[in-house]
Parts: sequence; C-alpha cells; structure tokens
Amino acid sequence: MTAISLTQIRNKYKESHPEVQEDIAFTLGEGADTATFTIKHPLYRSNEDTRRIQRAAEKENGTNQDLVTALLGEKEYKRFVAAGGQDVDVIMLMQLIQENDLPQLTDQDAEGNPTRL
Repeated sequence: MTAISLTQIRNKYKESHPEVQEDIAFTLGEGADTATFTIKHPLYRSNEDTRRIQRAAEKENGTNQDLVTALLGEKEYKRFVAAGGQDVDVIMLMQLIQENDLPQLTDQDAEGNPTRL
C-alpha cells in the first residue's frame, strides 16, 4: 500500500480552491475611518491557534467576546472594539467561512461593487 502524502493533499486543495485564502481580511467602518483586520482561515491555523479557539468556544460560561478575542488576539480585539466592532459580526463571518459561502459574498461586478450581500 502506498502512503498518502498530507503535503500533497494540502497543496492539491490550495490549487483546486484558489478562493480559499490563508488570511481573510475584513473591514469595519467607511472612508477615512475604515479599519482592516485579518483572521486566519481555519484550514491554515496552527495547532496552537486551533486549540486556543476551541478552548474559548467550549469554555463554561464563555462569551462571544472570549471567542472573538481568541480569533483576533487580545491586541487586535481591543482595536476592533475601539473601531466599533461587534462580536457577533466576526462570529457570522466565521460561520460563512465554514459554510464556504464567503466567495459568493465577495464577488464583484466590473466596477468592483459587491454582487451579493
């Protein structure tokens, strides 16, 4: 029996799913007040990051803040909240990512306008 190469599987997945980006950027605000944040796509997280996020999600009496802080990191979470960010928006973004529905939301027409929202 030939062993399966996990490296080849990962590389093939990247090749066949170019829409799946390692880092997912999202913005908050408009114009000069726009702030950009990034989160790591779940397929590209390190074991350490994945475990930290799982602990936050499974924490007894855990909150949305715990989960979003684990996703963004403490420093970025503070910046996110200062910019007016809402925890549930990041959780919704993660849900769309897990459902692989994100590319449909970010498709653009010829003028760069979103085609779906």
